[in-house]
Amino acid sequence: MATKHVAHWLGSPVNQLPQQVQDACHSCFTIIEHGQDVSILSEANIHYSLFFLHGAEYQELLLTALRICVNLNKYLVIIHDGNFDKMIHRNDVIFATMDITQDDPLIITDAICEKLSLKFSSSYKTSNLRSQSLANSSQNMSKEMQEILRHIELNLTQDIREEDVASYCHYSISYFSKLFKKMVGVSFRDYICSKRITLAKRLLLEEPNAKIAFVAYQCGYHDVSYFSRIFKKKTGISPGLFRQVNVP
Repeated sequence: MATKHVAHWLGSPVNQLPQQVQDACHSCFTIIEHGQDVSILSEANIHYSLFFLHGAEYQELLLTALRICVNLNKYLVIIHDGNFDKMIHRNDVIFATMDITQDDPLIITDAICEKLSLKFSSSYKTSNLRSQSLANSSQNMSKEMQEILRHIELNLTQDIREEDVASYCHYSISYFSKLFKKMVGVSFRDYICSKRITLAKRLLLEEPNAKIAFVAYQCGYHDVSYFSRIFKKKTGISPGLFRQVNVP
């Protein structure tokens, strides 16, 4: 039996699979269902996802997920009931497929798990080491840095410049940049961007009628075109499409 992996599940629910296929999947994977939330593919610690295409219901969602994977160098394992477009099959980001109407689920899931182990085992080790390192850094984080992070959290709608924060702390910009990355794990600029995109995702879902420009402004972006470019770069899809696939 291959190593049991965490599987982020998209598309149709697991319980719509035949029982034998469900059992095979659960024997190889610890499954976390995300439904239509393809934005999970933008998470740095997620390298692949399982997508269950049951009928034609999620064809468009699958295409969106594939676009995200292409943009962000992620992979999909596609489980389907014979309705899978053979042209899509040629996509390089499709890691593996399983036809539940023809394939032996135990054999295929074992093979997929083995393949995942070979492909991602080193990535997982690196990710785990980095996570542990960040956890240790967090424990040792100074009160000053914690205050800086709180300041950022409370002022995401404002113009937050690294040089201003460095000056406030009486540090040179060079020293502050190195200190911030050492303590937080990412650069100041990337941290701000990540926080703003996270806020944007929340606002897009919580305020479905709000204009994209309004959301951009609320997240500290005064140029909606620039905001849209950054959002797509970080998530793989535009703000409008993100809202479309995640708001019922």
